[in-house]
Amino acid sequence: MVGYTNTFGIYQVILESRRLVVAKNPQLRTEQEPCLIETVHTPPPSQQNKLEELLQEQPLPAETQPQPAEIQPQPTETKPQPAKTQPEVRKSSRTTAGKPPQQLVDDPRYTGPQRLAKKSPLPTTEELHLTVAQALASPEAPRWREAMDRELELLKKYEVYEWVKEVPQEAKVVDTKWVVKEKEDRAYSDPKRYKARLTARGFTQRFGIDYRDTYAPVCREESWRLLICIGLRDKMVICQYDIEGAFLNGPLQEELYVKDQHATGDKAWRLRKSLYGTKQAAHNWNQVIDDILKGLGFEQCKDDPGLYFRIIDGSLITIHVDDLLCAFRSHKIRTAWELAIKQYFTLEEKGLPKRFLGMDIKWVLRGVVLGGEVLGGEALGGAVISGALTISSLSENWHVTKTVDTPYLTTDEDDNPANVQAFQTMVGSLLFIARMWRPDIRYAVNRLCIKASRPNSTDVRRGCRIISYLLKTKDEGIMLRAMEDSIDIFTDAGEENLEEKATTGVVVMCGKSPIAWNARKQDVTTLSSTEAEYIALGAGSQDAMWLRKVLEFLHRPIIPRVWTDNYGASTLAYNPDFHKRTKYIRRRHHFVRECAEEGDLTVHWVPGDENPADLLTKPVTGARLLVLRELVGMTMAERETAIMKHGM
Repeated sequence: MVGYTNTFGIYQVILESRRLVVAKNPQLRTEQEPCLIETVHTPPPSQQNKLEELLQEQPLPAETQPQPAEIQPQPTETKPQPAKTQPEVRKSSRTTAGKPPQQLVDDPRYTGPQRLAKKSPLPTTEELHLTVAQALASPEAPRWREAMDRELELLKKYEVYEWVKEVPQEAKVVDTKWVVKEKEDRAYSDPKRYKARLTARGFTQRFGIDYRDTYAPVCREESWRLLICIGLRDKMVICQYDIEGAFLNGPLQEELYVKDQHATGDKAWRLRKSLYGTKQAAHNWNQVIDDILKGLGFEQCKDDPGLYFRIIDGSLITIHVDDLLCAFRSHKIRTAWELAIKQYFTLEEKGLPKRFLGMDIKWVLRGVVLGGEVLGGEALGGAVISGALTISSLSENWHVTKTVDTPYLTTDEDDNPANVQAFQTMVGSLLFIARMWRPDIRYAVNRLCIKASRPNSTDVRRGCRIISYLLKTKDEGIMLRAMEDSIDIFTDAGEENLEEKATTGVVVMCGKSPIAWNARKQDVTTLSSTEAEYIALGAGSQDAMWLRKVLEFLHRPIIPRVWTDNYGASTLAYNPDFHKRTKYIRRRHHFVRECAEEGDLTVHWVPGDENPADLLTKPVTGARLLVLRELVGMTMAERETAIMKHGM
């Protein structure tokens, strides 16, 4: 007899012996078969009592009552039980089983497994850069090992670490990684170098425990351009330096431990100084160089912490991480400074700057031309050009040529989605070029930035059109001349579509040298062109006030002039006329009026044909583009080189 309860599951009653047992797999038998239970589990006493009480409450039926005479069952042969087999799992016969819909796979915004499994049109980081395992397995393995040994010797030289036998249990061990790269600086005729660097995986550090401050300022673009202009005017000695192992000079306040298979083996290091990759490395290095320069008599500019000035001899220094751009009054002052700084660091002298922050610097008769490579270098280099987007592929797929005269493309919209990662990489590279030495493409690149999150095929064609324009004008750049006693800020506002907000364009000129330029969309909707131009005038006045404070720090006070091609905006900057039509303008946009009333700057009107800021607010083509490029200070390096050679 078999039964089931919620307390202990299945049970079986053996009538012949009046026994109660609990079985895993109770078997039903006939009268001729004996009761055979292979696995019997006796329940605990409490459950056994419950079973007996259950049987007392439910007596057995009369036909199943045992007879007084014992009946011995006849022994019979046990029949083997057939082995139980697992039921076969049913598989779908559909060919699309486990696959997403095709429309999702084709959408570049889809990030499912099918999208990740497909080959990306851009090479990954691992494909662009060698890993240490690949480097040591390559035919050039001896040179890579030599580079790694040099790095370990450098860490030992600067006393970056100390060996420890055991790492405290409460301490966290920061992982490390070797970064290997082939470097070749053609600007300085340096041969190919094999460089290896041991870096810490700073993302594993814990805030407040393993690091605290991370901020490290660098010089602004306007500052080092201004340094070159001042150096050309005063005929100063302009030179560039690179500090060896800059981050390895910063003392570490926190307790950090690192391990590496190639460097430490089974042991560990306790860091005494910052290691490349740690969160606080840049901050600690900046504190060290700041203290040393102040000890040598330099003052730090409050408006640009990356700019230093020494009053006694007029020396200027701009710092961008470990790259120093300096201007000294004489070679004697330069030599004295080098001897003083070499007491703390190993200084690499590069002499007259030829390449700085990814730009090529060409010294010509009338000044300095800043430019750079468009393809194959650092401008559009990295993932875009080293991977699928080469000259041949761009020419074949997107009609990139070297014959276009304008960066703007006029065509119908194509809503087919494009690869987001490839488009964003292209836009980022173009934005770097536009900020550093090509103001003529700044507005076109800004239009691409608007579509960075959801680009389509037409946006990619517009980006490739800009590349075509850069190839046609690859020899052009901005020219910095000797500084003049005038600072002019040109402003303009315009909108390509009346349904969009206006774009503010600002060009800062030091004499005939472009110091800064910027274009950005206004954050408010304007109701008239005068209001849009007045807001642009306020943006230009902010740059004017910053530049005036920097020049006062350098003991060169100049009152900047702010220009606009809208007569109503220039009048509104001095007189609060037209109250009925301007009463809704926000108070912060009247900053230019306060500065003009206090005499910190002056506001003037300029004809629209002579305003270089037009280049940053609207698409310009043809002869007008050539005129504006000249107004903004752009020139061709080859032409300037020819003038220098032939004296034209």
